[in-house]
Amino acid sequence: MPPALARPKTLGHAGHGQETPHDDYLGGAVTSAAAHTQRDRPARIPEVDALRGFALMGIFLVNAMMMAGPYGLGAITDPGASALDRTVEGVVQTFAVGKFYLMFSFLFGYSFTLQLTSAERAGRSAVPRLLRRSLGLLVLGVLHAVLLYTGDILTTYAVLGLVLIAARNCTPGAALRAARILYGCLSAFLLLLGWGTLLMSDAETAEADAELAEGLPGLVAGYRRDALSVVRANIGQLPDQLLASLLMSGFVMAAFLVGLHCGKRRLLADTGSHRAQMRRICVLGAAVGLPGSLFMALAVSGPLGPRWSLFAEMVGTVTAPALTAAYICGMLLLITTARGARIAALFAPAGRMALTNYLSQSLVMALVFTAYGLALYDRLSPAVVILGALALYAVQLALSSRLMDRHRYGPVEWLLRTITLARFPHDHDRSAVSGQRSHHDVRREQLKADTQFNGHVSTFDAGMVCGSTRPTSEPRPAPLSHCATQPAADLAAVRRDRSATRPADVRQPDRLTGAVGSPGLRCGSPIPLPRTESAYGGVGEHGGGDGTCRNRAP
Repeated sequence: MPPALARPKTLGHAGHGQETPHDDYLGGAVTSAAAHTQRDRPARIPEVDALRGFALMGIFLVNAMMMAGPYGLGAITDPGASALDRTVEGVVQTFAVGKFYLMFSFLFGYSFTLQLTSAERAGRSAVPRLLRRSLGLLVLGVLHAVLLYTGDILTTYAVLGLVLIAARNCTPGAALRAARILYGCLSAFLLLLGWGTLLMSDAETAEADAELAEGLPGLVAGYRRDALSVVRANIGQLPDQLLASLLMSGFVMAAFLVGLHCGKRRLLADTGSHRAQMRRICVLGAAVGLPGSLFMALAVSGPLGPRWSLFAEMVGTVTAPALTAAYICGMLLLITTARGARIAALFAPAGRMALTNYLSQSLVMALVFTAYGLALYDRLSPAVVILGALALYAVQLALSSRLMDRHRYGPVEWLLRTITLARFPHDHDRSAVSGQRSHHDVRREQLKADTQFNGHVSTFDAGMVCGSTRPTSEPRPAPLSHCATQPAADLAAVRRDRSATRPADVRQPDRLTGAVGSPGLRCGSPIPLPRTESAYGGVGEHGGGDGTCRNRAP
């Protein structure tokens, strides 16, 4: 990922999460038991969850194509492919291949810093926890590769996570410099390697493809025969996958380090301060990444031919981080809009249980394409595979939302956290009082009621200007009823009066979280947080910062 994403100066940190008692809210909807539950919960950065859910979709589209047959994404030319098949493969090559695993890797590095904060707040050494976590990822990854899908990423994360542990005390600047050096060296090597393949004649290229194609009938038969033959076929492909992982690991490590840099600076904790720079990254990332990806698609799945395929793949791999950075910044900018906030709220639950969703995707695909189930390997067109993958992901989005409304962890996340903590974690997401409505539902209803304009300025609680969707840290000068029927024409006057009388750096503790800022909204973010989650971080995987929010004019 290009380091431009990491250039802004250090911000006021957001979200180390003071653990303070919370007052009653909405007429006593939060009981003392529920408030105790809130203090025990780690908060989350909703942008991280939304980005992770978005990345999960892109990864699934690529993995589904790879699991559907031996010609996945043009690795070997399919002589029977139709024009529609080529087009679908080209679209996936252009917009998905090599981009979303880097986004996932960036988020892995970012969340690593928040896990360090979690261990520090708990008064425990982070290293034993992180080592156990890497061991858990390694075991899950090996089982995943042998039983379900050889293109597993968890083993790579487990091994490279050890490098992150060793580099945990490095400065943000050192992490960024290391990422630049690693990216530059690996890019130069891959481009030279790809350039060398252009020296091969067309006859030599065709002969190499023919050798690769000789083993395909046996591979297809292995995935269709029985369950034991599926395992044998997976094991037989592991050496090739190991080589691919070695080539890919350099970019994964660079993304880890960029994420480490951004996490140490808490750049995702207040994205509103960097809109201009994120727009520039979107434009530059697309300008660099899209041509490289299009060139790769035209060579691998298009008319350029096999002679150009390896060189084009190297170009696409080297330019993919730029498009990944554009995706990240574009998504963060989209989140700042009302429609984007709704999209982010759709992706976020799936991102919270990304590991469960990732493994369940492989399980379903294995049941569809191998002898574990329907044995449709090499029998479905790319268009059908992509439509099926999108349908399955839509189901995952719905199931994730329901599950995260009731639980703190997904099933595999719970297992991995048990390994990480060396004890059973507690699920505090259930209602603290039997029969009480979910705090998520209470918060949603309050926010829905607050945003009903109907020709008047809407009602918001302390720290919000009447009718404004942006949080402000000024004290509330009037009760809620003052805003309930205030005509919109008076809004400008209200804002001018408040701006004139507000001190330069007044911050009001939030009645819901005890932190500074507006209830249910994190500074610079329009995404409503669930009623039971602090807006300013905590001890969990995605919390962090110092619990402050810099003033901004309403």
